[in-house]
Amino acid sequence: MSSLRYLLVGVIFTVAIAVVGYFTIITEGGPVKKEENL
Repeated sequence: MSSLRYLLVGVIFTVAIAVVGYFTIITEGGPVKKEENL
């Protein structure tokens, strides 16, 4: 049970970091500049 819990937490943590990093790259790449033009 405990090992499965650690595995689940690890997966969620990894996905969260990946999403935050991906979102940061996307916002630096274009969407922010487009919003400033509006």
